[in-house]
Amino acid sequence: MTALNTFLCKVVVAIVNPIILLLAAAAFIYFLWGVTQVIIQKGQGEDATDAKSSMLWGIVGLAIIFGAYGIINIAIGSANGIFDAGIPIFTGTHCAAPTTTVPTGTL
Repeated sequence: MTALNTFLCKVVVAIVNPIILLLAAAAFIYFLWGVTQVIIQKGQGEDATDAKSSMLWGIVGLAIIFGAYGIINIAIGSANGIFDAGIPIFTGTHCAAPTTTVPTGTL
């Protein structure tokens, strides 16, 4: 693994993944806020329409955030050639340089 790949790996694990997690949490809270407003307004009136809009944009935000997460993981995973069961999972465990073992003993 080159120095650039190692650097990118560490940046994604230390900076990008926590930011994506915070944005996903914010979008989910925004969606839940819309749900509670619809329940409070009983689904009628202009306030309920605004709440339904909040729900929609919360879902759109989640889709964009998870899409970005997937694209980042596919890009990094394909650059490093790391795929677990066909789904790239980037948790930071792949940041270490690959180790090779030399078999010992005789056949």
